[in-house]
Amino acid sequence: MLIFIIDKCEIILSKYPNIINAIIAIGTIVAVCVSLYYSQLRLRPRLKAHCWLSEIYSSDMQNNLYCKSDKVYITLSITNSGLIPVFLQYCSCFVWQLPFYKYVLLQQPIYPQFLNKDFELLPHKTCTFLLCEYEIFIDKIIEILKSNRLPLWLIYFLSFKIITSDNYFIYAKINKEIKKNLITDVKARINNHNN
Repeated sequence: MLIFIIDKCEIILSKYPNIINAIIAIGTIVAVCVSLYYSQLRLRPRLKAHCWLSEIYSSDMQNNLYCKSDKVYITLSITNSGLIPVFLQYCSCFVWQLPFYKYVLLQQPIYPQFLNKDFELLPHKTCTFLLCEYEIFIDKIIEILKSNRLPLWLIYFLSFKIITSDNYFIYAKINKEIKKNLITDVKARINNHNN
């Protein structure tokens, strides 16, 4: 039975050699294209970013005490899970955006400061940035909303974009606590200014 099947396959293959060669050539081209595509994917930055509110604690070594700061900061954590290092420019890599509006708010981090040079994030490393004080950020948002007569509900759709020096960008996942607190605090400040 097996010999019969092999004989039939041999007869079919001998009748159509050009079709078989064409199938082999197409398979080779597809394999080369797929490998080139996946090699380009490996060279792209793979970043994950999260924003949240944090408080800073300082330590008093003499009395073994930890003191809590009065200020709350917006903190950003970026993880490079790719195979290549990623470079971030100080002046233009962190951007707050409101939807349906072209205005953007550039954000320079408080810590770490990397003036006059790019910040290098090595592969498989994480870096944490202190972006700004929460109170100052509220004032900036109120100023943007009032000066451009934008509705308050746009804050629900506030996004934070990180742009690398190669012009790749990702959006950071913003903690729900930030948006929730931001909306209530902005409403309270606007009502206080109006009264």
